[in-house]
Amino acid sequence: MNDHERMIYDYLKTTGNKGSWSKTIKDRLGMHVKLVNDAIKSLEKKKFIKLIKSVKNPTKKVYMLFEYQPNEELTGGSWYDSATGFDSDYIENLCAQIYKYILSKSFPKNSLYPSSYKEYPTTKNIHSWVQGTGMSSQPLSLTDIQNLIDRLIFDGLVIKHLHTSAGDEDDMEYYDDDMNVPEGTLTDIWMYQAMRKRQFENPWTDSPCGKCPVFEFCKVGGPINPANCEYLTQWMKF
Repeated sequence: MNDHERMIYDYLKTTGNKGSWSKTIKDRLGMHVKLVNDAIKSLEKKKFIKLIKSVKNPTKKVYMLFEYQPNEELTGGSWYDSATGFDSDYIENLCAQIYKYILSKSFPKNSLYPSSYKEYPTTKNIHSWVQGTGMSSQPLSLTDIQNLIDRLIFDGLVIKHLHTSAGDEDDMEYYDDDMNVPEGTLTDIWMYQAMRKRQFENPWTDSPCGKCPVFEFCKVGGPINPANCEYLTQWMKF
Protein backbone atom coordinates (compact mmCIF):
# COMPACT_ATOMS: atom_id res chain seq x y z
CA MET A 1 0.00 0.00 0.00
CA ASN A 2 1.62 3.27 -1.13
CA ASP A 3 1.24 6.68 0.56
CA HIS A 4 -1.79 7.76 -1.47
CA GLU A 5 -3.57 4.48 -0.86
CA ARG A 6 -2.80 4.71 2.86
CA MET A 7 -4.25 8.23 3.06
CA ILE A 8 -7.49 7.13 1.42
CA TYR A 9 -7.70 3.96 3.50
CA ASP A 10 -7.18 5.87 6.75
CA TYR A 11 -9.76 8.48 5.76
CA LEU A 12 -12.40 5.86 4.86
CA LYS A 13 -11.75 4.18 8.18
CA THR A 14 -13.03 7.33 9.89
CA THR A 15 -16.26 7.31 7.86
CA GLY A 16 -17.29 3.88 9.14
CA ASN A 17 -20.32 2.25 7.56
CA LYS A 18 -21.43 5.50 5.94
CA GLY A 19 -18.50 5.54 3.55
CA SER A 20 -17.58 8.56 1.44
CA TRP A 21 -18.27 9.90 -2.03
CA SER A 22 -15.20 9.83 -4.30
CA LYS A 23 -15.37 13.62 -4.79
CA THR A 24 -15.42 14.14 -1.02
CA ILE A 25 -12.33 11.96 -0.70
CA LYS A 26 -10.53 14.14 -3.24
CA ASP A 27 -11.61 17.39 -1.56
CA ARG A 28 -10.83 16.26 1.99
CA LEU A 29 -7.39 14.91 1.14
CA GLY A 30 -6.50 17.61 -1.39
CA MET A 31 -5.38 15.02 -3.92
CA HIS A 32 -5.47 15.23 -7.70
CA VAL A 33 -8.42 13.35 -9.18
CA LYS A 34 -6.13 10.96 -11.12
CA LEU A 35 -4.22 10.03 -7.97
CA VAL A 36 -7.49 9.39 -6.15
CA ASN A 37 -8.87 7.25 -8.98
CA ASP A 38 -5.67 5.21 -9.30
CA ALA A 39 -5.44 4.64 -5.54
CA ILE A 40 -9.11 3.66 -5.29
CA LYS A 41 -8.79 1.24 -8.17
CA SER A 42 -5.77 -0.37 -6.52
CA LEU A 43 -7.46 -0.60 -3.11
CA GLU A 44 -10.53 -2.17 -4.70
CA LYS A 45 -8.43 -4.74 -6.50
CA LYS A 46 -6.68 -5.64 -3.23
CA LYS A 47 -10.09 -5.82 -1.48
CA PHE A 48 -9.22 -3.13 1.03
CA ILE A 49 -12.24 -1.04 0.02
CA LYS A 50 -15.46 -1.56 -1.94
CA LEU A 51 -17.93 0.45 -4.00
CA ILE A 52 -21.44 0.81 -2.56
CA LYS A 53 -24.53 1.83 -4.52
CA SER A 54 -26.50 4.49 -2.67
CA VAL A 55 -30.29 4.32 -3.07
CA LYS A 56 -30.56 8.07 -2.49
CA ASN A 57 -27.79 9.04 -4.91
CA PRO A 58 -27.34 6.12 -7.35
CA THR A 59 -25.05 8.16 -9.63
CA LYS A 60 -22.54 8.86 -6.87
CA LYS A 61 -19.67 6.48 -6.20
CA VAL A 62 -19.54 5.78 -2.48
CA TYR A 63 -16.61 3.84 -1.04
CA MET A 64 -16.00 2.23 2.34
CA LEU A 65 -13.65 -0.29 3.90
CA PHE A 66 -14.21 -3.80 2.57
CA GLU A 67 -15.10 -5.31 5.96
CA TYR A 68 -17.82 -2.77 6.78
CA GLN A 69 -21.52 -3.36 6.14
CA PRO A 70 -23.23 -0.24 4.73
CA ASN A 71 -25.91 1.36 6.86
CA GLU A 72 -29.57 1.52 5.84
CA GLU A 73 -29.26 5.12 4.70
CA LEU A 74 -27.14 3.84 1.83
CA THR A 75 -28.84 0.55 1.04
CA GLY A 76 -32.43 1.48 1.82
CA GLY A 77 -32.69 -1.37 4.32
CA SER A 78 -34.67 -4.55 3.84
CA TRP A 79 -37.28 -2.95 1.60
CA TYR A 80 -34.99 -2.07 -1.31
CA ASP A 81 -33.83 -4.29 -4.13
CA SER A 82 -30.53 -3.36 -5.76
CA ALA A 83 -32.02 -3.86 -9.22
CA THR A 84 -35.60 -2.57 -8.92
CA GLY A 85 -35.42 -0.12 -5.99
CA PHE A 86 -38.26 0.03 -3.45
CA ASP A 87 -39.80 -3.46 -3.45
CA SER A 88 -43.50 -2.81 -2.79
CA ASP A 89 -44.58 -6.30 -3.95
CA TYR A 90 -42.23 -7.87 -1.39
CA ILE A 91 -43.73 -5.74 1.39
CA GLU A 92 -47.32 -6.48 0.32
CA ASN A 93 -46.66 -10.21 0.33
CA LEU A 94 -45.02 -10.13 3.77
CA CYS A 95 -47.87 -8.06 5.22
CA ALA A 96 -50.46 -10.48 3.79
CA GLN A 97 -48.69 -13.51 5.25
CA ILE A 98 -48.18 -11.89 8.65
CA TYR A 99 -51.86 -10.92 8.75
CA LYS A 100 -52.86 -14.53 8.03
CA TYR A 101 -50.57 -15.75 10.80
CA ILE A 102 -51.97 -13.29 13.37
CA LEU A 103 -55.51 -14.16 12.22
CA SER A 104 -54.84 -17.86 12.79
CA LYS A 105 -53.84 -17.04 16.38
CA SER A 106 -56.72 -14.65 17.04
CA PHE A 107 -59.89 -16.71 16.69
CA PRO A 108 -60.24 -20.31 17.90
CA LYS A 109 -62.56 -22.48 15.83
CA ASN A 110 -66.20 -22.14 16.89
CA SER A 111 -65.20 -20.42 20.10
CA LEU A 112 -64.02 -17.13 21.57
CA TYR A 113 -60.97 -16.26 23.61
CA PRO A 114 -61.78 -14.67 26.99
CA SER A 115 -60.84 -11.05 27.63
CA SER A 116 -58.04 -12.30 29.90
CA TYR A 117 -56.40 -14.23 27.05
CA LYS A 118 -52.66 -13.46 26.94
CA GLU A 119 -51.40 -15.66 24.14
CA TYR A 120 -51.86 -13.45 21.10
CA PRO A 121 -48.57 -13.29 19.15
CA THR A 122 -45.95 -10.69 20.01
CA THR A 123 -43.43 -9.11 17.67
CA LYS A 124 -40.87 -11.71 18.68
CA ASN A 125 -43.31 -14.56 17.99
CA ILE A 126 -44.09 -13.17 14.56
CA HIS A 127 -40.41 -12.55 13.82
CA SER A 128 -39.53 -16.14 14.72
CA TRP A 129 -42.37 -17.45 12.54
CA VAL A 130 -41.31 -15.38 9.52
CA GLN A 131 -37.70 -16.49 9.88
CA GLY A 132 -38.77 -20.12 10.27
CA THR A 133 -40.92 -20.16 7.14
CA GLY A 134 -38.10 -18.86 4.93
CA MET A 135 -40.57 -16.60 3.11
CA SER A 136 -38.16 -13.67 3.24
CA SER A 137 -35.28 -13.59 0.80
CA GLN A 138 -33.11 -11.88 3.42
CA PRO A 139 -32.88 -11.78 7.22
CA LEU A 140 -35.35 -9.37 8.84
CA SER A 141 -34.81 -7.66 12.17
CA LEU A 142 -37.39 -7.20 14.93
CA THR A 143 -37.64 -3.57 13.82
CA ASP A 144 -38.46 -4.67 10.25
CA ILE A 145 -41.24 -6.92 11.52
CA GLN A 146 -42.54 -4.19 13.83
CA ASN A 147 -42.77 -1.82 10.85
CA LEU A 148 -44.91 -4.37 8.98
CA ILE A 149 -47.16 -4.90 12.01
CA ASP A 150 -47.57 -1.13 12.39
CA ARG A 151 -48.71 -0.94 8.79
CA LEU A 152 -51.35 -3.62 9.45
CA ILE A 153 -52.50 -1.58 12.46
CA PHE A 154 -52.76 1.59 10.37
CA ASP A 155 -54.77 -0.36 7.78
CA GLY A 156 -57.22 -1.44 10.48
CA LEU A 157 -56.38 -5.13 10.09
CA VAL A 158 -54.69 -5.63 13.46
CA ILE A 159 -55.21 -4.23 16.96
CA LYS A 160 -52.79 -4.40 19.86
CA HIS A 161 -53.23 -5.32 23.52
CA LEU A 162 -50.96 -4.73 26.47
CA HIS A 163 -49.68 -7.92 28.02
CA THR A 164 -48.17 -7.83 31.50
CA SER A 165 -45.66 -10.49 32.50
CA ALA A 166 -42.51 -10.91 34.55
CA GLY A 167 -39.85 -9.11 32.59
CA ASP A 168 -36.76 -10.70 31.18
CA GLU A 169 -34.58 -10.01 28.15
CA ASP A 170 -37.17 -11.51 25.79
CA ASP A 171 -39.76 -9.03 27.04
CA MET A 172 -37.58 -5.99 26.41
CA GLU A 173 -37.83 -6.07 22.63
CA TYR A 174 -40.36 -3.22 22.46
CA TYR A 175 -38.57 -0.78 24.74
CA ASP A 176 -36.15 1.89 23.61
CA ASP A 177 -32.61 1.60 24.92
CA ASP A 178 -32.95 4.81 26.92
CA MET A 179 -36.02 3.64 28.88
CA ASN A 180 -33.87 1.60 31.33
CA VAL A 181 -36.55 -0.96 32.11
CA PRO A 182 -34.98 -3.15 34.83
CA GLU A 183 -34.77 -6.88 34.23
CA GLY A 184 -37.05 -8.95 36.47
CA THR A 185 -39.69 -6.25 37.00
CA LEU A 186 -43.24 -6.19 35.67
CA THR A 187 -43.20 -4.93 32.12
CA ASP A 188 -45.92 -4.27 29.56
CA ILE A 189 -45.39 -5.68 26.10
CA TRP A 190 -47.60 -5.57 23.03
CA MET A 191 -49.42 -8.54 21.60
CA TYR A 192 -51.46 -8.45 18.41
CA GLN A 193 -54.94 -9.60 17.42
CA ALA A 194 -56.26 -9.65 13.86
CA MET A 195 -59.50 -7.99 12.82
CA ARG A 196 -61.65 -9.80 10.31
CA LYS A 197 -61.53 -8.13 6.91
CA ARG A 198 -64.65 -6.29 5.84
CA GLN A 199 -65.94 -7.42 2.47
CA PHE A 200 -67.69 -4.16 1.60
CA GLU A 201 -68.25 -0.63 2.88
CA ASN A 202 -71.66 0.75 3.85
CA PRO A 203 -73.16 2.86 6.67
CA TRP A 204 -73.29 -0.26 8.86
CA THR A 205 -69.50 -0.20 9.14
CA ASP A 206 -69.67 3.17 10.92
CA SER A 207 -71.25 1.52 13.96
CA PRO A 208 -69.23 -0.45 16.52
CA CYS A 209 -71.06 -3.61 15.41
CA GLY A 210 -69.75 -3.27 11.87
CA LYS A 211 -66.16 -3.32 13.11
CA CYS A 212 -66.53 -5.63 16.11
CA PRO A 213 -64.07 -8.57 16.02
CA VAL A 214 -66.50 -10.74 18.05
CA PHE A 215 -69.71 -9.77 16.22
CA GLU A 216 -70.52 -13.37 15.29
CA PHE A 217 -70.65 -14.31 18.99
CA CYS A 218 -72.94 -11.42 19.97
CA LYS A 219 -76.58 -12.33 20.66
CA VAL A 220 -79.42 -11.34 22.95
CA GLY A 221 -79.05 -13.02 26.33
CA GLY A 222 -75.49 -14.15 25.61
CA PRO A 223 -72.29 -13.19 27.46
CA ILE A 224 -71.69 -10.73 24.63
CA ASN A 225 -74.90 -8.91 23.73
CA PRO A 226 -76.14 -5.49 22.53
CA ALA A 227 -77.78 -4.67 25.88
CA ASN A 228 -74.52 -4.42 27.83
CA CYS A 229 -72.18 -3.30 25.05
CA GLU A 230 -70.55 -0.08 26.23
CA TYR A 231 -69.32 0.76 22.72
CA LEU A 232 -72.80 0.50 21.20
CA THR A 233 -74.27 2.52 24.09
CA GLN A 234 -71.76 5.33 23.57
CA TRP A 235 -72.34 5.31 19.81
CA MET A 236 -76.13 5.51 20.23
CA LYS A 237 -75.72 8.68 22.33
CA PHE A 238 -74.47 10.52 19.23
